[in-house]
Amino acid sequence: MPKYEPRHNAPKLRAYLERQSGKRVLLMEKRVWNELKKHKTGGFEVDVSILPMANVLYSKKVASIAKRTDSDEFEIKIFREDLEDTKPINVDKYVLHDDFYSRVDFVELVKRASTCDDENIQTFFDNTVLIEIKEHGKDHHINYDKLPELISYRFENLI
Repeated sequence: MPKYEPRHNAPKLRAYLERQSGKRVLLMEKRVWNELKKHKTGGFEVDVSILPMANVLYSKKVASIAKRTDSDEFEIKIFREDLEDTKPINVDKYVLHDDFYSRVDFVELVKRASTCDDENIQTFFDNTVLIEIKEHGKDHHINYDKLPELISYRFENLI
């Protein structure tokens, strides 16, 4: 699994976000993310092996799609086969913050996290993207016929 440890960090902000969601905040090198999304519009397939969530590759079949949902955010969906479930595809969702500074609530988040918008946090966000894990919704389990066309070829021999 890719491990990214930023040279500069924002530990108070990360801890605050993790407390709010009750889930770990994942980090990815911004340079890698920028290369992934370069020249892409709409939904696009992402190589799971370079994401911080690469541990899902233990599943037999895995595919991932990213799509911009806001000026700052991309939603990443990872589709993974789990034959133990009645609906054999699990859909895990993540929110990637492409430009954390553009968040409307950035100043408020910094304040609540008891940190400051200093050179360290600026360097952190210049080099790092944050990925928040979303709660499983009612669409966490789906059947093969509900897979997006963009990635259905990865599961073809199973449909």
